[in-house]
Amino acid sequence: MKAGLVVKNAVVASLAVSACTFSHTSAATEVITLSEKDSRYRRLAEIQEAICGSESTHLCDVDSDMCISNFTRSLEQKPSGKTVNEKEKADLIEEICKVRATPFEITGLHWLFKKRLDLLQRNVASLGITLPNVVVGALPAREVGAEMAAKTSDSDAVVLVNVRFLQFATMMSDLAFRTVPHKVEAVDRQSFDLSEKAGEELILAHPELGERLFAILDLMRKDNVPVFYLPSSTLVGAEISDYMSPYYSEMIQAFAIAHEIGHVYYGHGASSLNFAELAASVEKFFQWGDPPVNRAIAELEADGFAIKLLRQVGETPSESDEVNSPYGCALSAVQFYFIARGILGEAAIGANQSEPDGPPEVGNDEDVASIANCIVSDKCRVRDLANLSHDLVTGGQHPSDSFRRRVVERAIADHPPQPFPQWAGVCQVASRNLELLWELSRDEYYGRKSWFE
Repeated sequence: MKAGLVVKNAVVASLAVSACTFSHTSAATEVITLSEKDSRYRRLAEIQEAICGSESTHLCDVDSDMCISNFTRSLEQKPSGKTVNEKEKADLIEEICKVRATPFEITGLHWLFKKRLDLLQRNVASLGITLPNVVVGALPAREVGAEMAAKTSDSDAVVLVNVRFLQFATMMSDLAFRTVPHKVEAVDRQSFDLSEKAGEELILAHPELGERLFAILDLMRKDNVPVFYLPSSTLVGAEISDYMSPYYSEMIQAFAIAHEIGHVYYGHGASSLNFAELAASVEKFFQWGDPPVNRAIAELEADGFAIKLLRQVGETPSESDEVNSPYGCALSAVQFYFIARGILGEAAIGANQSEPDGPPEVGNDEDVASIANCIVSDKCRVRDLANLSHDLVTGGQHPSDSFRRRVVERAIADHPPQPFPQWAGVCQVASRNLELLWELSRDEYYGRKSWFE
């Protein structure tokens, strides 16, 4: 693994973590704003501005110079044993911080979104898929789970991903890998104890892991609270987390973007978890039409599209062909996506019983098996499956995260990546141990006051 790639991935992870930071400092760096030159990004800026006008959120008040300060801080907390000289630092600033998409989007995010799109694009040719022409930008909304995609013209579409989601994925993946017991045997070699007993012993011996989980959940649950950087340098497990969590969060982010692109690819029309709240401010920008399938099928088709792409990433990693590539954890990262979202949902429900539960469960075990088999097939579409249960086919409900997770887990179990990557076991244990951390600390979280209360 090239040291430069590890450092760059860690920098991007830090930018995602810090992207919501509230700042009023004046910009000192000349930054290119694409919406001033490109009509596609001008439309993106108009959509973001309309959302900002309808929601009171600090995410609309951004500082174009924040990228450099975040970048500098990330280097101060760089991966163990890695160094960056002044020229490398200057080159990274030039690459990451010089261009932003719009005035409503933090500098550095355009580079991040472009890299995620490039990763997906490199791996679609063998699938016979042509990605639709999309512009990816930041959705300045408070809800962690809010993403949206819609056509803006006959040839173009916009995909918006919530900045808070990027931060949530980055911090949760960092925490998960810190729960994996390991021993550093050499500079580039570690050994792992993947047993559940060892994971529980590590968690119980380090209560600060639970405190960090509480801090992340508090941070994500509170509306309009400026997101600040939560240092993790003093936590156990820096060696493995510094290396793996940037790749894991990269795969989670790529899944979220690919899922929204899937809605465009299959012609589902405008898609958003909270579109009813956003529709009044943004409907004039989008093309409308009757969706070809109901909401549940649309979400599962979009999941299937994203999983096809991520499976290809895992089997043909871009930076090497070695079996131990961290990209081999791509599908495990999708599984982790639903685990982390589930924990956040449980935290909100348990801390405030007046908040509604998630969507009612639809689908059964036979549906899970059929859909899992379909989404790993090159030609199959979920809408064409003839044996799905009535409530799944006719209902208008968004499928629950637990059902979507079961589909992913069944797809991994029935069709494991070939060759099976060496890191996949570590990734699966990181996900398992994060759930274990939540199980061991859930009652304490429900019984305590938030940081912000």
